Amino acid sequence: MQVYVARLFCLSRYDELKAWDEGVSMQKTLELEKKLKVASEQLAVREKEMLELKTDVEGLKGKLQKLDKEKTDLEARVVELAVEKKEAKTSKENHGYAMLEIGFERARNQAEFFYPDLKFDNMDPIKVVHNGALVDDDKVDEEGGGDHDPHDDAAA
Repeated sequence: MQVYVARLFCLSRYDELKAWDEGVSMQKTLELEKKLKVASEQLAVREKEMLELKTDVEGLKGKLQKLDKEKTDLEARVVELAVEKKEAKTSKENHGYAMLEIGFERARNQAEFFYPDLKFDNMDPIKVVHNGALVDDDKVDEEGGGDHDPHDDAAA
């Protein structure tokens, strides 16, 4: 009978250990399931964030293309404005020359009015008197001389 009681005791201890092991195993399974659930939730959040980022990237690509087009248009406009500025400067210079020509012509007409016997055909708005001769202004600048003032001869 002692053997029989010992066996019953062993079986009862075995069942107890088995139940304890199943409890531990069940507890580990529950913990792992909780961790799996948390990881799945985090994965879902990350996937949602990634989808949002992909959408943002596509939107930014569209904006970049639009800005590149605007940049190209603005660069073309800058070139156009530079050409217009140069044309305006040339026009201004030409206008200045035209005004000089008109003023010179008026002075010549007035001189012809006061001195009708003199010929003013050789007068040229671009020429200057230098060393007793009528020469181009550029030649005088190259030689380093200045304009000859006929009043200086009278004062001397």
